[in-house]
Amino acid sequence: MSLRRFSVSGYRSICDLHVPMRNVNVFTGPNGSGKSNLYNALFLLSKASHGGLSQLIADEGGMASVLWAGKRPRGAKHAPVRMTIGVRTAKFSYELSCGLPAPSDSAFQLDPSVKEEYVSA
Repeated sequence: MSLRRFSVSGYRSICDLHVPMRNVNVFTGPNGSGKSNLYNALFLLSKASHGGLSQLIADEGGMASVLWAGKRPRGAKHAPVRMTIGVRTAKFSYELSCGLPAPSDSAFQLDPSVKEEYVSA
């Protein structure tokens, strides 16, 4: 199964990115341009498909440490803060949006809360 498109928004240094994929993909750029974050977002999606989303985000310091911390895009001032990652293959599309859980006294306040999940064939 080959990826046709990979999308990331609200993840670390990646505000909003949609990448058409080919059989071989090479990402280049200067230090600090987001290459590692792009790879880590793809790895995060892979872990989510195997039930390891919460553990991987916990290992990274919790949901607050993986969310986009830059300036909010115009028109999104009151929109929820979320991280969204998705893929499209020849057979299906999958998208996962996570954010912070509702405020509470829980010991799990930094765990990801799945806000939306879409699968289409």
